[in-house]
Parts: sequence; C-alpha cells; structure tokens
Amino acid sequence: MISWLGHLERMEEDRMPEKILTQELEGTRRGRPRKKCSAGQSPQCQWEEEEEEKKEKKEEKEKEEEEKKEKEEEVFQTTSR
Repeated sequence: MISWLGHLERMEEDRMPEKILTQELEGTRRGRPRKKCSAGQSPQCQWEEEEEEKKEKKEEKEKEEEEKKEKEEEVFQTTSR
C-alpha cells in the first residue's frame, strides 16, 4: 500500500489516479446541518436551541398570518354591510 502511494506521488498530474487522489470537492454540503458547539454547551443542547428558535419563528409567522386574515375579514364584513 505504501509503495503504491509513493507511485502515485511520483505520477504525472494529468493521470487519472493522481487527479482522484488530489481532487477537492466543490459545492455545498448535503444533508442535515452539523451540530455546533458553543463554549460550555454540548452539541445536543446547541442543536435543541436552534430547533427552538426555528419553532418560535414559525409560530410568530403563523400568528402574523392569522392576524392578517382577521383584519381582512373585518374589512370584508364592514364593506359588505
């Protein structure tokens, strides 16, 4: 195995095995975002906080949409009388 890696190291850069060994991936990472660690926090705790923030934002948005619908209904009722 080690001798094969030495062979790849000496190989010309335009050869396929050398390209595969030295390539760098481009683009974004797929899948769930990685858990982030803050000072003194476990990764699970940080992830739970992020999920809670998302949930709060979603609830706020739903509340705003509900208030908007109520206002529209009030306007409709006053204009239809």
